[in-house]
Amino acid sequence: MVILGAIVLLIAIVVTVTVIVNGGQSVHINLHWGTLHTNSAAVFVIGAVCLALAVIGLWLLLAGLRGGYRRRKEVRSLRDRAEGRERTRSESAGGEQSTTAAAPSGSRATTRTNEPGADDYFDTAPKDDGTS
Repeated sequence: MVILGAIVLLIAIVVTVTVIVNGGQSVHINLHWGTLHTNSAAVFVIGAVCLALAVIGLWLLLAGLRGGYRRRKEVRSLRDRAEGRERTRSESAGGEQSTTAAAPSGSRATTRTNEPGADDYFDTAPKDDGTS
């Protein structure tokens, strides 16, 4: 593949040099507002510059799309890992049922489980029994 790319690049360089060296023919381009007098080498160079700009624009567009795809994929995997940890935690706590109904398949909504609150972690903290 590298050899094929080098051959194509070499052919493009030879054609470019040939057109620029032998491109002395006069070219008249009729525009709506007037006529442009130039030579064929200038037309070739302008076309090459436009093609280069188009390729750079497409490359930037694809790079941006790839970055967005990677971010979405990373967020999806992080959500899946977090859901897996919640599932593991609830299974190890005795298989308690969730307090809300399960979300439909394909939904990004998360379900809350009966996890211990902050008061359950601190034995010395006074607990509110609701009897005050």
